[in-house]
Amino acid sequence: MEVGLDFDDILITPKRTKISSRSEVDLNVLNNSFFSGIPLFVANMDGIGTMEVAKVMTKNNMFTCLVKTYSASEIIDFFRTEKQSYYNVAMSIGISGDDIIKLHKVMSELYMNYEIQYLCVDVANGYMDKFVKTLKYIKEHYPNLKIIAGNVATADGVEQIAPYISACKVGLGSGALCFEKDTLVKTNNGNKKISDLNIGDMVQTHMGNYKPVINKFINKTSVMMEINGIKCTPDHKFYVVKKCDKNKITDSTLHQYAFWLEAKNIDTHEHLLVKL
Repeated sequence: MEVGLDFDDILITPKRTKISSRSEVDLNVLNNSFFSGIPLFVANMDGIGTMEVAKVMTKNNMFTCLVKTYSASEIIDFFRTEKQSYYNVAMSIGISGDDIIKLHKVMSELYMNYEIQYLCVDVANGYMDKFVKTLKYIKEHYPNLKIIAGNVATADGVEQIAPYISACKVGLGSGALCFEKDTLVKTNNGNKKISDLNIGDMVQTHMGNYKPVINKFINKTSVMMEINGIKCTPDHKFYVVKKCDKNKITDSTLHQYAFWLEAKNIDTHEHLLVKL
């Protein structure tokens, strides 16, 4: 099994400078075709890229990618109210059909009058053909939109999406690091321990489809918790529904109610959509 790197292995090393004092430093990037301001970008992570955060970041000439959970009407109201955010804030979506519908609703109100200039297209795995096709589709429909897209972390991944984007969102996923090595996962050949999986094995996704394993990593951590008998890291996300919605859900409406929630935030109000 290959030993991979995670965020703990990524370090920033200083370079020599002719500047003699911090007071001489100007963080602003000016006359840039993509963005003018301080190039500090708030990620569209749950609880991070909120509208409240965006307001503060905009005042300080920094950038925010909003979380994907805002509705079309909320996004339209925000950009119409916070007009300075045209230049410092991106709406964020995934690549599902519902995401594209939401995008069209927002663009029908904001795009023609340049009330929105940035879009963040965020997926965990930026190596899917659907991801590239979605970016191409968006660029064809909204050619003046500045698109930030990812996650990818290889030169090949960037080359695939480069014709359709203005900026690339680089992400290093943690793969199977969220679970203990003996955790069972469902494959097209029955349940297997994570430690027994090989590159190319087909693992069932939350949508019921089977996707190939593209990499394997080993990590050591003492920070673990247990959710319904499954030991995982606190930041691992589970696909859940609210228990109060269980009686409303059918096979065809399941994914309208389901959402991702980190293990540390799951309580008695949620029901895990996990079945081995």
